[in-house]
This record gives sequence, structure tokens and C-alpha cells, in this order.
Amino acid sequence: MATLCLKNRTHINQPFKIQNMKRSRKPTEYIMIKANMRSDFYTVEFAILKISQGWIELTNQRLAAIKNFEAGFSIHNHSFWHSPLKFYKSPLGQNLPVKILPKYEDWAFITLNAEEENTLPVIETGSGAHQFIITKDGISHFRAHGRHSGEEFWTEEFNLYKLMDKL
Repeated sequence: MATLCLKNRTHINQPFKIQNMKRSRKPTEYIMIKANMRSDFYTVEFAILKISQGWIELTNQRLAAIKNFEAGFSIHNHSFWHSPLKFYKSPLGQNLPVKILPKYEDWAFITLNAEEENTLPVIETGSGAHQFIITKDGISHFRAHGRHSGEEFWTEEFNLYKLMDKL
């Protein structure tokens, strides 16, 4: 079973308001992506990916490596191990994906300070890395599995080329 980890909070139903997290039209170091999980106990609504210069360089290397396989008909996607992604549930009474993400979009740059990030109810996916799956066309998503629970976490697909063009 996944573990709900509330940093600086003692109870899931304790109300608190996220005030500074907003959608940004300019690139930031954080991206919110709609997410889901298969579980009998918890729900996940979104994931937050922290973008660093190292992440950008590694992703560009991965996209360059995939170009060599574009002509191959039998290769559908490439799976890479990845770690800086966290899965979250909105605080009680707030639906952050609806509030922040445009109606027909599955990801957006967001503003987020460290203090506010620590108040979000994060769903622990267990130790281990996440998969970063990229198709030969640059469509990507993240996937994680609960180490002992069998629970599965995933983000919605997004166009990695479009994301990289905005950075």
C-alpha cells in the first residue's frame, strides 16, 4: 500500500490553503502534470517534476539517442530510469489540477515555493526510481510501481519536444 506522507501536517483532513502555486506562462523550474494511480486506498491527482539544468541536458541526450531509432518499426518506446518526480493529492477542498491546468492540457509550468511544496500531501511511491517512457515521436510519461504493494502510478502523456522547446 502506498503511504500518504504529510510533511508538517498531522492529519489528511486538516485544511490548509495553497496560495502561491499558480500556472506560469514563462518557464519555471516546476511542472505540474496530471496523474493517476491504481490503488484501493489512495488517489493521486498530479505530479510535480522539478526541472534542473542537469535534467534538461540529460533529456536532450535521450531525445538525441531516440532519433537514431525513429526509422525502426519494431521499437515503440524507450524507457529510462528517473527519480525527481513526486505524486500528490490536492489538499482538502482544493482541486489544484482544475485550478491550475488549462482545460484541455495535461501539464503546465507552475510557480511553487519550497514551504508550500512541503505542505502538499505527497503520495510515497516507495524507494526506487521511476520510469520515464518516451516514444519515438517524443510523447512521454512517467510511471512508478509500489515496491511491495503492486500499486501503479502514472502521469498523463505529454509532448516532450514541446516542453523542451519552451525551456
